[in-house]
Amino acid sequence: MAEKTKIFLDTNVILTGLKSKRGNSAQILKLCEKGKYKAIISDQVLEEIVRNVAENKYFSALLPNYKKRMRKLNPIVIKDPAFTTVEKWSKVIDIYDASIFAAAHLAKVDYFITWNVRHFRKPQVPIPVYNPYEFLFEQAIKEQFGK
Repeated sequence: MAEKTKIFLDTNVILTGLKSKRGNSAQILKLCEKGKYKAIISDQVLEEIVRNVAENKYFSALLPNYKKRMRKLNPIVIKDPAFTTVEKWSKVIDIYDASIFAAAHLAKVDYFITWNVRHFRKPQVPIPVYNPYEFLFEQAIKEQFGK
């Protein structure tokens, strides 16, 4: 059996996916829930999601369904990387984003999905970085025409 494609989901993808029922982020979450892809997040991403759901009025309406949806998503949660690893990536990516990217890199994901692609698309970044629309489009093309 082939290994599932591992996708690292940035905080903004999960939050917009939880908030929307039909948007691109929501579609990615649904595909992960159905087992097509394996969702990977880091401790930092999980903390950011929890904080936003608990403290942000825009996301607080998600609270009743948040835990249920996260159980369905069933992401692999990667420990935040050591400072030395984050420091290495901070030479390429902003220090705040470097910790999230370092976790994705350590997890050996196939794709990094974020709405902030400009923060991560650098020549030195070895993981394909897509926004949810781009990712879904590429996957549809692969399914239509082969890999």
